[in-house]
Amino acid sequence: MPRTAAPLPDLPETFWAWLAGYVEADGNIGIYNVHDRRTGYTYPTPRITIAQKDPEALQVIKACLGTGSLGRRGHTYTGSIMYALVFGSGASRLLCSKMLPYLVAAEKRARCQRVLDYRRHKWGELHMKEAS
Repeated sequence: MPRTAAPLPDLPETFWAWLAGYVEADGNIGIYNVHDRRTGYTYPTPRITIAQKDPEALQVIKACLGTGSLGRRGHTYTGSIMYALVFGSGASRLLCSKMLPYLVAAEKRARCQRVLDYRRHKWGELHMKEAS
């Protein structure tokens, strides 16, 4: 049985507009290959990642949304520790549906739309919805 993401909390539209701007500036939206250690398979999955040197804003975003995985990401070229807040497949689709109206950059809008159009076949093949 496929897993589904928990519904997002009811937040004001200003929050979604702010989050869209934050993701445009410091985030990545896309479909990335993920290796499942349990099964040994690698398959494409939607993801949204926001990276920062200071984890405080990421902690606030995670607390407001009630979802996401926050952890250390590595180091910058200056040696500062980087933190990343990652949203998996289900949460990415929900977040994209809320942020899409507020995204300005054409590339981020296209990536967000691709996440919304994506669905994973039970064998891990990439399928896109047919254009109407």
